[in-house]
Amino acid sequence: MAMASPSVNSHNVLFIFSLLFVFLLSSLAQQSFRPKALVLPVAKDGRTSQYLTRIHQRTPPVPLSLVVDLGGRHFWVACDKPKYISSTFRPSRCGSAQCALGTHSYCGGCNGSPAPGCNNNTCVLSGEETVTRVDFNGDLGSDVLSLPSTDGSNPGRMVSVPQFLFVCGYDLQLERLASGVTGMVPLGSTNIALPAQLSSAFGFPRKFAICLPSSATSSGVIFFGDGPYNLLPNIDESQSLTYTPLLSNPISTSAAAFVGEPSYEYFIGVKSITVGDKLLSLNSTLLTIKSNGLGGTKLSTVNRYTVLETSIFAAFTKAFISEAAARNITRVGAVRPFEVCFSSKNIPGTRVGPVVPHIYLTLQNKDTIWTITGSNSMVQINNDVLCLGVVDGGPYVQTAIVIGGYQLENNLIQFDLARSRVGFSNTLLGRQTTCALALPVAKDGWTSQYLTCIHQRPPPVPLSLVVDLGGWHSWVACDIPEYISSTFRPSRCGSAQGARGTQGYCRHSCLGSPAVPGCNNNTCILIGENTVRRIDFPGGLGSDGLSLPSTDGSNPGNIVRVPQFLFVCGSDISLFRLASGATGMAPLGRTKIALPLMLSSAFSFSRKFAICLPSSNTSTGVIFFGDGPYNLLPNVDASQSLTYTPLLSNPVHTYTAAFGGEPSYEYFIGVKSITVGNKLLSLNSNLLTIKSNGHGGTELSTVNRYTVLETSIFAAFTKAFISEAAARNITRVGAVRPFEVCFSSKNIPGTRVGPAVPYIYLTLQNKDTIWTITGSNSMVQINNDFLCLGAVDGGSYVQTAVLIEGYQLENNLIQFDLARSRVGFSNTLLGRQTTCGNFNFTSTA
Repeated sequence: MAMASPSVNSHNVLFIFSLLFVFLLSSLAQQSFRPKALVLPVAKDGRTSQYLTRIHQRTPPVPLSLVVDLGGRHFWVACDKPKYISSTFRPSRCGSAQCALGTHSYCGGCNGSPAPGCNNNTCVLSGEETVTRVDFNGDLGSDVLSLPSTDGSNPGRMVSVPQFLFVCGYDLQLERLASGVTGMVPLGSTNIALPAQLSSAFGFPRKFAICLPSSATSSGVIFFGDGPYNLLPNIDESQSLTYTPLLSNPISTSAAAFVGEPSYEYFIGVKSITVGDKLLSLNSTLLTIKSNGLGGTKLSTVNRYTVLETSIFAAFTKAFISEAAARNITRVGAVRPFEVCFSSKNIPGTRVGPVVPHIYLTLQNKDTIWTITGSNSMVQINNDVLCLGVVDGGPYVQTAIVIGGYQLENNLIQFDLARSRVGFSNTLLGRQTTCALALPVAKDGWTSQYLTCIHQRPPPVPLSLVVDLGGWHSWVACDIPEYISSTFRPSRCGSAQGARGTQGYCRHSCLGSPAVPGCNNNTCILIGENTVRRIDFPGGLGSDGLSLPSTDGSNPGNIVRVPQFLFVCGSDISLFRLASGATGMAPLGRTKIALPLMLSSAFSFSRKFAICLPSSNTSTGVIFFGDGPYNLLPNVDASQSLTYTPLLSNPVHTYTAAFGGEPSYEYFIGVKSITVGNKLLSLNSNLLTIKSNGHGGTELSTVNRYTVLETSIFAAFTKAFISEAAARNITRVGAVRPFEVCFSSKNIPGTRVGPAVPYIYLTLQNKDTIWTITGSNSMVQINNDFLCLGAVDGGSYVQTAVLIEGYQLENNLIQFDLARSRVGFSNTLLGRQTTCGNFNFTSTA
């Protein structure tokens, strides 16, 4: 909705840019290093499909998770909850040079105690939460902003803008944003959006490029400055761009815009649209931006899918349905929000997505065409249904075509503001690369499972796999979609490969024809397991190429390949209850064909690996294979802070897929006692010891969400915690499933290491070896009012007495030294002002 403009002084564009340059240059006077370009990671939130980046602000530095808004005008952060604390924050005073950089500012005051977001004589700007188009007024201020530099091939040193301008918003604006987000990062063409502030601060070209990831298990990237833009495997995508002019819209489409304010969003000129062989008959005036701001084509990252004006939508979908029918593709019922859906039965897959009619956007001339393939046009609803990823915006939309984030994924898009043009790559999948940069660990927002992305087969196929710390076989569903690879080899009965598996048997014949991965004669069969649901299945053992990035402990390096990596073929039924998009599981157990030993054998490095799990679906953790250093931003080698405890053996496996008497491949440690606050628990010590029948002891695991305790241990633990909490005037409230012990957050302040609740101390082999669990790993935030103790009662007859699960491992670096049979743990990294989300995945080598 347009807003009435307060009285402001007018400034011409040249003066505004001069102010910005002088302001930022003076703030950087003491920095001698001038980067050529900067880089930020981009993640896709699994629940909202919003694109998120991570950036450091304030003193001491605080990592912020922010929604990327391609057309946004003001960088804004919620300053009230959690409370904004920084020694370098400065409010922008009325009439200051900083205030003049904003558009349509006015002078504001505040009746509360002075704090960021509440200061007198302060410049106030209009911000906007653009996902739901909610506008608000917020104080302008400045603080330190830090992000990594790059030469386009490798990340460089961290650089800072000491007086980076932003608007203070409120937690109310965060309600419809992804969990854990604290604001929005704008990439629009305003003077104080991120591109203009960074190019002015460091003197590099006014260009930036986005490369959005297509799933929650891969990482994309934003480059600020000129190319090269190198993506794995060593492809400079800046050399493959086709350019089209950036168009101006005289009227902003933003809800926070003032009357007559021009747009700072990005528009391109689409002249015509072709679907397959059908050129659409459209009202050409809709494709043109008029003087009142209506019409045209806009690029957006806050819209999930492309939105079309009703008459364009009708012509587009009619042509697509017709072209699909000519290919014997069967239409099925609509699935909200999509109106046009198809059976996947007659739609094979290719490198560039489902085989459906291509969509061609003709731009300034017949030789400049943006091609949209199945990877960007079709949305997979389930194994049986694909839908056309466009929606009807209605007949009265302001913009005729809004190209949404889904259609931009795995495309490199460069915005050259100095030359007023956009460069686009078309889908990167055709060049055997994606917007993913390295092997990450992501937390799925819906299931809380931890996922990694790894490449298998030629041509390389990115696989999303659930991380299973104690798993014994890598397995992948080979049937849906069909497993296609020129280098797959079944492991024959009696072969050396088959001998590396445990308790295998020979399948002499398979009824399928012709032979395919998962169905071959004379093949070794192993038992796989979906450990989330504890479902076991027989599957054919095979080998294929596996690719993943090397590292020096600080940055991803060259891609390396294992030509004959062993794995088990599962089926789509095996994927039951795994995160959406997952195609199997990545095991880290102690078997010969789990990832750690296969990789150490292939490359002759130390039989060690380390996990660092992220605490939210807005950050990316990491798995290191081999020895340290394990460097996390800002230059913290977490391998130097490890305390070690022995790895214990369990003579009996706890998995359902294990054979009688088979030893465990999982990871057990020896907890001698547990203390909560000042209370040492009185426990049956026999429960903490692994017995000859495999019962008892303490296991580390990643497949369950929260720590599981045997009933008597749970009772003693929760009783002590409730008592210690009461001594701190923390009020207990009703249970919230699956948790039995919950509290009001009213009297629980926040600290660097989480809510201020009683610490939990696990005493290991001696009184000097203690694993400390702080509030960040013990308490689960249900909402703004309630926190629950993140442990559940496993019952009286559990096989393992204490299962320390993923939530309690997050933001802890855990190293598994298999050669020396020990586990190293860091305790929470938050106390060292870093997190597991701070590995520098922005390398592009």
